Amino acid sequence: MKTLQLLILYLLLVVTGIKAQNKVERYCKIYVISQSAKGKGDKITIDYGKNDKISAYKDTTMLKSLEKVNELDNCIDALNYLEDLGWEFVNMVPHRALYVNETDRKEFYFRKSFEKK
Repeated sequence: MKTLQLLILYLLLVVTGIKAQNKVERYCKIYVISQSAKGKGDKITIDYGKNDKISAYKDTTMLKSLEKVNELDNCIDALNYLEDLGWEFVNMVPHRALYVNETDRKEFYFRKSFEKK
């Protein structure tokens, strides 16, 4: 009986390990530049990597969805949109303006697991 239980446990671990190896974790970053002083919304840009071998997603619709972030003009809308796409918030890095002509900028980092291509 113990042998059967150990065999089942071993098979579960092997199957789970194989399934986990088919996933790859990817990261993206959004830049948010506040333009409220100019009476405009936020300027938002996304960076999900440019190397096709590294950033290639099995689901190509994800790239089109990520590009829509560039059309948003509100930081909260962009954060909510990425969460809705299944991305997990990792960190935020603020950058204070050092010169008169500069504006404050924030970088938000996200990650998501994908099936390997």
